Amino acid sequence: MFWFVLAIFAAFFGALYFFEMKTLIPSMNPNLASGVVLSASGLMLFIFSAFNGIPETGADFLPALFLAAFLNALAAFLYLRALKMTDLSLAMPITAFTPIFLILVSPLILGEFAGSGGIAGIVLIVIGSYVLNVDHHERLLSPFRELYRNKGMLCMLGVSFIFSVSANFNKMVFLNSDAFFGPALVWTLTGAAMLFMFFFKSGKTPKNLKTRWRSILLATFASAASTILVNFAWSMEIVPYVTSVYRTGVVFSVLLGGIFLHEKRLPQHLIAAVLMVFGVAMVIIASG
Repeated sequence: MFWFVLAIFAAFFGALYFFEMKTLIPSMNPNLASGVVLSASGLMLFIFSAFNGIPETGADFLPALFLAAFLNALAAFLYLRALKMTDLSLAMPITAFTPIFLILVSPLILGEFAGSGGIAGIVLIVIGSYVLNVDHHERLLSPFRELYRNKGMLCMLGVSFIFSVSANFNKMVFLNSDAFFGPALVWTLTGAAMLFMFFFKSGKTPKNLKTRWRSILLATFASAASTILVNFAWSMEIVPYVTSVYRTGVVFSVLLGGIFLHEKRLPQHLIAAVLMVFGVAMVIIASG
């Protein structure tokens, strides 16, 4: 069960990363903020790799590396726009759909299958996502209409699917290198792609880097810590189960958004997040 502890801590640091990104993008270009943070995360992981030693890489390393970097950059592009358009406590719980997509994707890419108990837990996580959007004045299907109407939440649904694919390639990078070197290259390439988009689209000089250095540093540390922890968890358990636990980060995101950003409907969002946690508990039991 040590994988579970690692995944929970990874979830906390992942939520902290998204919280810091949410606070950064009102005063910084989203592509610039993401590019700087992810490139710095890659540099931090390279430092760890230098102490750990450069590993030998497997035959699938390069294809997995470029696919992971491309998908992560695409996901970053979408979730930054989602965070700009909607509340953190509304956007992040939508990533709970990732494990549902993983039920279909992981068997195709890594040959990893979830058991019936695990699938039941994953479904409970999605029910929590439904409660997230329900209102006592609305009809049964209103939350799904809200998901369609809210462009930020719709973006995050796309991010959820991309995460379900990229998680498998991220694990493949790790399995063909180690917990530091491969992920360092992934985040460096992803960060470089985001910086390229910033300079290509805006052509402006980077602003507010000096004034927001504390948030940038904290987001960098959170991203690197989350990456290391989830990679070690993936080495012990299949991707759908680890990712289901990792998505309990929505609880931390809801709390951070409600307490520090004063976002509305915190109690309802928290109930939805707790339902997702019960789903995660079922996943843990199913994993043995």
